[in-house]
Amino acid sequence: MPYGWTMTGTPYQHVLVQCETTNVVLVLVLNLDEHAVAGHHLLDLNKVYGLA
Repeated sequence: MPYGWTMTGTPYQHVLVQCETTNVVLVLVLNLDEHAVAGHHLLDLNKVYGLA
């Protein structure tokens, strides 16, 4: 299930999309004014925090 929130005072919206792999999420930063993806990152919490 994706989660999203808009940053107050900016045109940016952050969206987290859970992947099939446990503790891995796709992070998207959207520019709502330009209707474009401002950035993305595949966040693997298993690697970052040694969760696996």
